[in-house]
Amino acid sequence: MGFDAAARGHRRDPCLAPAPVRGLSLHRLMRAIALIALLWLLGCAQPPPRLEGHWTGRVGDEQGETGIAFDFASGPGGPAGTMSLPGRRLLGKALSDVRIDGDRVAFTLPAHDRLLRFEGRLDGDALQGNVAGIGRGYPLWLERTRATPPPYREQQVAFSGGDVPLGGSLLLPPGRGPFPAVILIHGSSTPDRNDFRYYADLYARAGIAALIYDKRPTGAETNGGTASLETLAGDVLAAAAMLEARPDIDRRRIGLFGFSQGGWVAPIAAGRHRFAFIAVLSAPGVSYAEVTLYADAARMRAHRRPEAEIAEAMEAERQLDAFVRRGGRGGAAIQAMLDEARRTPWWGMTTLPAHAPSAAERARYLRWIDLDLDPLPYWRRLRLPVFIAYGDADENVPAGESARRIAAALGRAVTVRRYPGANHSLAPAPTLEGDLIGWTRAALARPPA
Repeated sequence: MGFDAAARGHRRDPCLAPAPVRGLSLHRLMRAIALIALLWLLGCAQPPPRLEGHWTGRVGDEQGETGIAFDFASGPGGPAGTMSLPGRRLLGKALSDVRIDGDRVAFTLPAHDRLLRFEGRLDGDALQGNVAGIGRGYPLWLERTRATPPPYREQQVAFSGGDVPLGGSLLLPPGRGPFPAVILIHGSSTPDRNDFRYYADLYARAGIAALIYDKRPTGAETNGGTASLETLAGDVLAAAAMLEARPDIDRRRIGLFGFSQGGWVAPIAAGRHRFAFIAVLSAPGVSYAEVTLYADAARMRAHRRPEAEIAEAMEAERQLDAFVRRGGRGGAAIQAMLDEARRTPWWGMTTLPAHAPSAAERARYLRWIDLDLDPLPYWRRLRLPVFIAYGDADENVPAGESARRIAAALGRAVTVRRYPGANHSLAPAPTLEGDLIGWTRAALARPPA
């Protein structure tokens, strides 16, 4: 006889065999168990590292410790990011070659005269690694934080400087306007709109619309670029025309801000169009030839070269400038002089070229086009409020002589600020921001001319 426990009313031993589940086959049961296990594994798995967001930390340099911030986002071309150093007057400078591979992160930081590369590890809301390129490098620790949105709007704008299309960003205070506005003008080595985002941010927070734009391509690393100061002033006038056509801008209260080379360009533009004010930092009050002599001598002194070598280098530069003024006559002698200079220990500390500039180069590059352009006649014909600021330790522009000449050209309509120990970028100058914005507000409070 067969043994049938169910037939005898006894319970089935659960350890002998799985009991059939009413309405659910064994196959379906196993699939349900597998699905539950998969969902459990997915819930326990760590999400992939996420770089997007706002990151903050601290860094130190020769000026001391300051805050640093990075903003990362993903786009069609991969990850991208920007860096801000508000304590060094830098906001929104683009990073390059941003890479993320698992939890490893690398990117190149913007730097004027060197290549700085960060490589580190992402761990949740922490990012730590090392920046190489400065001596033996330095550590950088960042944490993900919440970004505070700025109290203004930003619009992308376009206009044309002659036949060259130009693009920029317009920072607009809250409200409908019309707002006073300022156009920020480039230096020779600051061609990107974000090079002056820090100052644009200051103006926008003060209720003044601020236009930053990308400089026309000039190849500025070679002899000052290929655009003359008059051409660059034309771009400023095109920017002004674009602003004046907007109903949210007060066309009677548009001013100019310029840095370094922008301090040459601003008075040229203001002589061709009516503006409400000019504020310039480290503006040359001398010619391009005088600036070159001053900057090269300052660089050699910073490298502790003997005064006799400095005098020798300055004489070589004067001979080169005289060659340009003669229209290129005596080229063989100038080339022999340059060949001899290249064998000296001070050669690499100057801006002397390896070859005598050709006729085409003398007609192309700003250094030769505007070699003896005197900015003072442009300043003399202006009748508007002017603010000029210099660092007494400026390594590029003769600050004292420039301030004296421009102030004399303008007469009483000028405010001069000198900052002891500050360099060409006005660092350190802790009161600069307050001085600049306070003066601008007072200038705009005057009735429009």
